[in-house]
Amino acid sequence: MITTKQDFTRTKGDSYPIKITLKKSKTEALDITGATITMKVMFDVLTSFTANIINGAGGVAEFIFTTSTFASVGSFKYEIELLTSGGIVYTVANGAIKVVADLG
Repeated sequence: MITTKQDFTRTKGDSYPIKITLKKSKTEALDITGATITMKVMFDVLTSFTANIINGAGGVAEFIFTTSTFASVGSFKYEIELLTSGGIVYTVANGAIKVVADLG
């Protein structure tokens, strides 16, 4: 499995979810039924979020956040790990989350 590097930007206080789709290839979804998917973000301390599996056979999962999750402006490293039902861990994505100030 290939690790995807992806940086993205969020606005301070936004709470919209992040939805991901994991694939075996460009055209074939990875079945994540029974897996655990975790996003780890290095704020002042390492913080972990567990995804909800939306469509296991389709490889779709979603991370839910609150308005306080991205409460500090800055750039924060993250990674997303997949733990299979067989106990194997894959890092499927990493990069930086840039949190910018809300204008109002």
